[in-house]
Amino acid sequence: MIVTHLALTHFRSFTNFSLTVHPEATFIIGPNAVGKTNILESLMVLFQGAGLKEERSGECLQFGSDQTKVVATLDDEGISSEMATIWIKKDDLVMKKWFVDRIPRSWAHYRQEAPPLVVFAPQLIEEITRSPSRRRSLLDRILSSHDNTYRKHLTNYSSGLFRRNKLLEKQQLPEASLRKELEFWDSYIVEHGTYLQDKRREFCNSCNQNISHVFPINPYSIIYHPKRITKEALEATLPEQLRYRTTTIGPQRDDIDIMLEGRSVLRFGSRSQQRLALLWINMNEITCYTESTKKPILLLDDLFSELDEHYKELVLQAISGYQTLFTSPDASICDRMHTDFGKVELAVRS
Repeated sequence: MIVTHLALTHFRSFTNFSLTVHPEATFIIGPNAVGKTNILESLMVLFQGAGLKEERSGECLQFGSDQTKVVATLDDEGISSEMATIWIKKDDLVMKKWFVDRIPRSWAHYRQEAPPLVVFAPQLIEEITRSPSRRRSLLDRILSSHDNTYRKHLTNYSSGLFRRNKLLEKQQLPEASLRKELEFWDSYIVEHGTYLQDKRREFCNSCNQNISHVFPINPYSIIYHPKRITKEALEATLPEQLRYRTTTIGPQRDDIDIMLEGRSVLRFGSRSQQRLALLWINMNEITCYTESTKKPILLLDDLFSELDEHYKELVLQAISGYQTLFTSPDASICDRMHTDFGKVELAVRS
């Protein structure tokens, strides 16, 4: 499945904008602050339900507008379809609507029909360098995008964890009754949490074993730090949980560290090393789809600005076979392409 056409209405800096998307590679060229990243982000909004900053949905609407619309025409082996989303802002809330061929769909059904995305953006470096919660979100986003079962377990675990924490927070029941209530939720979150942690470990192990075109000699590795959840561990840590009034072990406490030659990239890596670490994760993310019926669309925002000539060439070879949208201030990167491509040049608006 590929995107053939994209139309934006009142999306960020664009009042009305349309773009014909090349089936292989499309370069969006222009100076800074002309909206290159906004175009890629519109596809994230359309297919993932959130932009680069998920907690700031309202910022996707053009300033002064209370509604935005993103529409894409897709082609799946000759069968054309249309996917669209309309976001409406009222007060501080944003209501999101989803459509397939102009028929309203729930988000749960809509996302199953959307093509997966693999996204590189400088802003996403924060996902691996800041808090453990951001790194967990990165793992969850990658695994949920190609594994519906993981997504369901994640939803169920989050719901069960919320209910269990409410019991710990209030502590209104006698201790015997509280333990009985917790016993049910312990079994529930252990079942779903074990699946999540097993899949996270599998992905990290796969990253450490994969050899990609971009990293034929793998200098990076992931260390997974799970707060393993079992019934025995929940029972052993119950006094601590009662003291802090929250569940202190489980997937919501996991973390990862990305290593380069034995040193933590997150703590000691340069900006360039962290950039390459994110690219390394992207390349591993692509391999998750090798056995999938849906190939991902690649969104690469300003990827080449800090890559040397060697890595630029390797990246262009690696993305062959995937529909890719690039942004860059430098039009000369187009001369490196090994396949046909489209080019869109954005100018500074007065």
